[in-house]
Amino acid sequence: MPPVNDWLPNERLAEEHKAIGFYLSGHPLDDYLPALKRKGVMTLQELHEKAERNGAVVGKVAVIVGGLQQRKSSRGNQFYRMNISDPTGQVSGMALFTDDFDSCRKVFEETLQVVMTLEGRFNEGQFDPIARSVAPIDAVVADAGGMALKIYLDEPGVVGLVANLLREAAEAAKGVRPGEVSVCLMDPTLPGEVEMTLGQSYPLNPQIKGALKSLDGVIDVEEV
Repeated sequence: MPPVNDWLPNERLAEEHKAIGFYLSGHPLDDYLPALKRKGVMTLQELHEKAERNGAVVGKVAVIVGGLQQRKSSRGNQFYRMNISDPTGQVSGMALFTDDFDSCRKVFEETLQVVMTLEGRFNEGQFDPIARSVAPIDAVVADAGGMALKIYLDEPGVVGLVANLLREAAEAAKGVRPGEVSVCLMDPTLPGEVEMTLGQSYPLNPQIKGALKSLDGVIDVEEV
């Protein structure tokens, strides 16, 4: 019987990146990638390629979970079926078997953005990973080291919005590692790009980075 899983590389995102140098449509985990890399967390594409080379591999992968279903095996053991995705691809119908089912359930009740330990393997020629453990992604990257951000703006007035958001983050994000922030103004009325620092460190994490990117007038936010 062929495996249930269906692996699909994210060809649309790959083509966007190849054509224009960045992801136009993006993925919710994009802002986590630098911190995840520092923690040695793989992408689904990397796990797939390593399993192809070695026949099987065990690695940690950050994913978003969808279609989560609690099941019971013929032996009465509880497990999950789910779909997972990251910026490089997706797997549908993947199973999670664990000795600590209650802990996994608590994680999924908290968040569907997680880091999983996956056994990457091929079954009848098809990529057929199985999950063995799960942890909240924010807990995994909490000690990944500080970040510094460069924020690209298209008008001077946006600097105030950026500063206000960072001040609010400083009050709310207790315990988050601080980092340097610079802004790069790309107003067409200027003779060139104008870069400046904000003069102090602010708490920075992937959520704050994502919030900055959502501000009107922010062209891009780059981790440096």
